[in-house]
Amino acid sequence: MESSWSNMRRGSLPPNATAVEERINLVRGVYASQVIMSPGNEIQEIHVLASSRRNPKQIVRDIESLMLVIFGVRLDYRKISLVQVDEARFEQWSPRVRLQQVRLTTEQATRRARVTLQLGPREVTGEAVGERSDAVGDAELAAEATLRAIRELSDTMPEIQLREVKDVQLQAGRAVLVSLEIMLAEGEQQLFDASQNRLGLAGLERRLLGAAWVRGDLPTAAARAVLAALNRRLPVLRRAEASDLLT
Repeated sequence: MESSWSNMRRGSLPPNATAVEERINLVRGVYASQVIMSPGNEIQEIHVLASSRRNPKQIVRDIESLMLVIFGVRLDYRKISLVQVDEARFEQWSPRVRLQQVRLTTEQATRRARVTLQLGPREVTGEAVGERSDAVGDAELAAEATLRAIRELSDTMPEIQLREVKDVQLQAGRAVLVSLEIMLAEGEQQLFDASQNRLGLAGLERRLLGAAWVRGDLPTAAARAVLAALNRRLPVLRRAEASDLLT
């Protein structure tokens, strides 16, 4: 799925507020944002809903840095209106994506994983196909199918790739770890600070890690591990609905 991220030219504002909101929503601690543009394509106001766990001045500085580094816009901090809410209460407002089913089938020499997720009354499905038929291969297919199902929840979501699935034996029991990576648009790789897992000065998380205990089969645990990595970003996936809390 092609994102509006990849169509953006660095150093200028996009023609609509959505692409700006996508970036702001990835700043650490930000749940949702609403950008109000003037008829001349200038930012008039930015309303931000954020966690109370971060210093508000730091969140505002991160947004200022993001606007300068990504869009080449020096933003007046007085245009940023910040509302902070308790993280636990906000998660109660935002239902989490729930795993409904993980199904694996074999068709000739092909292995297929089909994952169904539920968000409120809505169900989405993702599929992945591969040739490896061992337990770890099935877990990788289930993790990829979960990612594809999650992409169905939002057209504005950046591309997220599965990097690794690891079956680990801990003292407390068996677990699955998944490593995910947010893919950056062309020309932005030089802004990524690998030592801090952040994009430039803006605090954008690029690498995500999820874990789940194996309580049954490995593919189901892998699907749950992907959700563990992404579910706390649910307000970003549901940007339009979360932004309603700002009005």
